[in-house]
This record gives sequence, C-alpha cells and structure tokens, in this order.
Amino acid sequence: KTGEAVTVWDLHVGAELDILGRITTLQRCSQTTAQWNKYWADRLVTIRERLVEELRKYETRKTEPWLTFQKASVHSGSVDLRLLMGQVAGLGAQLAEYRPRLAAQLSLPKEMYDIEVMPKQSSKELEEGKP
Repeated sequence: KTGEAVTVWDLHVGAELDILGRITTLQRCSQTTAQWNKYWADRLVTIRERLVEELRKYETRKTEPWLTFQKASVHSGSVDLRLLMGQVAGLGAQLAEYRPRLAAQLSLPKEMYDIEVMPKQSSKELEEGKP
C-alpha cells in the first residue's frame, strides 16, 4: 500500500498488498510461516516492552498510542512485524535521548537487517553469474 517493495517483514495474515494493481489480502499461511512470524513477534514485543518500561523512568508524557498498539487476532501468523519494527525503532529513538547505550542494546536485532538484504544479495549474485 505504501508503494515500496514488499519484504518478508510486511507479510502476515491480514496484510493487504498491491499485486499488479489489485489489493490482495493474505488469508492464511503455513505452520512454518506462522512459527516464524511468532518467533520474531515474541522477540520484538519483548524489546518493545523493555523500551516502554525504560522510557517510563524518563518521560512524563504519555507514549503515543501507535508505539504500543497491537491488533488482537486469533489467526496464527497475523502479527504485523513491520509495525513492531517501527515501534521498536521509534521507542529506541526516544530512549536514545536519555540512555544512548541502552537504546543501542535494545534496537532491532541485527539478523533482521541481514534477512532483509538476503534477496538483494542473491539476485545480485545471479546477475554476476555466481551460484
């Protein structure tokens, strides 16, 4: 919907994607995909909760609602990982004003960046003729 290329972090049950000009809603996923989604959701929610907890020590104003919003869904694989990533990044930026080192420790896991660049690297290798 944003016009940007879709990555693995954008795919979840209930996601609306523009595919060849048509809005398509993902209805279900495999058990493996649901487990993958849950694994990353659990990691990100833990980081987000720790960031919120730390910010309470320094911030007197209420946290913006979008930074802690999580849609309740009964479907496995339905956690919006892109939203969680944005929340962690936003809360981390706020915490960095008070505790830069702690904010760096509570940032998005490095593996998430590695996973995101994998398709770009493999397509580049294919173009260069490497297996």
